[in-house]
Amino acid sequence: MPRRVIRTLAILSITQILDWAFLYYAFALWAPRIMEETGWSGTLVFGGYSLSLFVTGLASPFAGRLVDRHGGRLVMAAGTLVGALGLVVLALSHTEVLYFSAFALIGLGMAGALYDPAFATLTQVSGPHARRAISTLTLAGGFASTLSWPLTLLLFGWFDWRMIALIYAAILTLICAPLHLFVLPTAAERARAQTNPLPHSDTSQTLQEKRAQ
Repeated sequence: MPRRVIRTLAILSITQILDWAFLYYAFALWAPRIMEETGWSGTLVFGGYSLSLFVTGLASPFAGRLVDRHGGRLVMAAGTLVGALGLVVLALSHTEVLYFSAFALIGLGMAGALYDPAFATLTQVSGPHARRAISTLTLAGGFASTLSWPLTLLLFGWFDWRMIALIYAAILTLICAPLHLFVLPTAAERARAQTNPLPHSDTSQTLQEKRAQ
């Protein structure tokens, strides 16, 4: 694959693992501790998580249109920061209103930072390599739970779920958001990818594959 595709794929692989790990998977281990600390019912606690998924579904088409118009840099950076803000609000929530507000923010963040905008961003620079690049990114994202659950259980040895949410928010803010904003392809790079999608060697390889078919 061309170098620009490899670079974009590498960055998105890192950020997808972290975004999925902290915005999506960690709640499975937080939920029992949230119920124990707050005394809230399971219906209320899991209702917040369900709200985040509902908001993600509503906001995803809008996020996709923004990626089509402006590329993934700003959209995915903003989505990551909104998700991190949701984790901060979650860590500070002692009322049901704040709790559900936190998950609404997390849902917005997931709409702008998880697979859908990542696939669109990758496709803009991948051209005929898009299928293989997306498959590779999906495989990388599958390691999110492998990171999230052991790491969260490890951190429970020192911190409560609120502090862990703040730690994860800091990681998203200091690592994922800058990678999205400063390393993902610029508008000029996307334009070059569309006008010259393949270097000569890749073009020859693609022609050979078509002939073989």
